[in-house]
Amino acid sequence: MIAPLETLYQAAYPDTEATVPRLKATLDSMAAEVMARNTRNRRLLKEKMGELRQEINSLRSWPKAPSPYAEVVPVSSTSPHEPRAVPP
Repeated sequence: MIAPLETLYQAAYPDTEATVPRLKATLDSMAAEVMARNTRNRRLLKEKMGELRQEINSLRSWPKAPSPYAEVVPVSSTSPHEPRAVPP
């Protein structure tokens, strides 16, 4: 990306040769910094995702014992969609 701009810049300003190498060096150092941050963020995200998966799995398995406060409702032997016989 820089090579075409460098050629254009050198054609327009042939006396300012030192500017382009400094720009390249700055871009290279910024690219290295971005890659390092991306690697660090990827690692942190992977750790956090693992923690969240564990937390979700622990919530799914909760509670293992039935609650003494839960109301037990008998299940009808007929489907709620089947018509029922109406007594005369």
